[in-house]
Amino acid sequence: MNQKTANHTKDFYNSSSMEDGFFDQKYDLLLKLVKPNSSVIDLGCYDGRIGSFLKKNLNCIVDGTDISDKNLEKAKSLNKKYTFDLNNQNWPIHKQYDYVIFTDVIEHIFKTDQFMKNVSKLVKPKGYIIFATPNIASLGRRILLLLGKNPFIEVSNYSEINLFDAPSVGHIRYFTVPTMKSLAEYHGFRVTNVIPTPSNFFLYKMIEKINPNLCWHIFIKAQKK
Repeated sequence: MNQKTANHTKDFYNSSSMEDGFFDQKYDLLLKLVKPNSSVIDLGCYDGRIGSFLKKNLNCIVDGTDISDKNLEKAKSLNKKYTFDLNNQNWPIHKQYDYVIFTDVIEHIFKTDQFMKNVSKLVKPKGYIIFATPNIASLGRRILLLLGKNPFIEVSNYSEINLFDAPSVGHIRYFTVPTMKSLAEYHGFRVTNVIPTPSNFFLYKMIEKINPNLCWHIFIKAQKK
């Protein structure tokens, strides 16, 4: 990534809200997936609220990274803070953790393979990654595509161009459940948990329970081989 693109990306995240990436189900799942008293790094941690939650409820020691120094200034509960772009080839972190968490981050990454190589370096032997992302093959998106509508794929920073009523948050990659699993497995992890995050619509919840591949959002936990 050239310097001009990197600066543009940083400016984008300094001025964009990621509030929609935080919801109650996410915290409930992290309570089940992370062991107490663990060392954790939260990649793309925003204002550190996940770290604060894990510290308070599980007594974890949590470090965090974010591209926005403005966001990191708010992350008071983090042990160590690293300001850099996760799209960079080289990361300034030289330690390993029990858990490397990147929820609603992988969809913002240009070079996912280089990203996963860097992630692997941060994970202790037999440690875990926990990551989550929206599911491009969700029931709702399939219906939108069938109707000829944009299934919430960002082609622009402007909602008027994207033709859906939601702000652009910088998604450039889109995943299904199988591709999330294959990404983890290819880069040296054994998937231990695939947890669908159901939508808020009752009918959708019933269908998603029968076929988890239709869920709107997916969590993956995987152990380093």
